[in-house]
Amino acid sequence: MGIHFEVFRSVRFRNTILSAWLFGLIVVSIFVLPTVGKVEWGPLWKVKPLLLTPIIIAIVSIILFSNDLLGISDPRVRKLVTVISIIIFLMFSWAGLVLGLAGTMWD
Repeated sequence: MGIHFEVFRSVRFRNTILSAWLFGLIVVSIFVLPTVGKVEWGPLWKVKPLLLTPIIIAIVSIILFSNDLLGISDPRVRKLVTVISIIIFLMFSWAGLVLGLAGTMWD
């Protein structure tokens, strides 16, 4: 048992990373784009959340490949690891959204 790095070269891996990045961009855009903002934030206050949140969510989406990375073959263990991976992904996606909005909309 070891880490299977060939997963990083797969098309499915790249599509998941890009999908997670797009998901993060859409979610943060819902909060940021319709907002005017405060004067003390400056004119470019939207740049930080629009860059930081999608990148964090894309990086965290790697956890969704933990079954393939670890080479788990037992179906029960795969299901358990998948559920745990989804929970971790959602928790860190929320944390990425909070981190992206910290100092602006999240005071």
